[in-house]
Amino acid sequence: TARPDITPKQVATRDAAPKIVDGVSVFSWTVRDKTAEELKSINARAAAEARSKRTMLLANTDWTQLADAPADAATWAKYRQDLRDITNHPSFPYLADNDWPE
Repeated sequence: TARPDITPKQVATRDAAPKIVDGVSVFSWTVRDKTAEELKSINARAAAEARSKRTMLLANTDWTQLADAPADAATWAKYRQDLRDITNHPSFPYLADNDWPE
């Protein structure tokens, strides 16, 4: 059978042995909720990935804060602050592309 639809908080596992239904081997699925520990681990990994992306974006814009940089320092400073504040975003750590400041 097809893998069942699940939520991000669930796990679907195909049973190891098929059942015979009308002479046909059919695999069934078991759906369970992820444990609190699994969810905590997944959230921690997602947060680490988001922070890593933020660190890269900040590093790529360090040059904008130099005194002689050919850039609008105030605009870039706001962008950089918005990056630092990304952990306050309601979707953090599961950020869509349009959740990130531009």
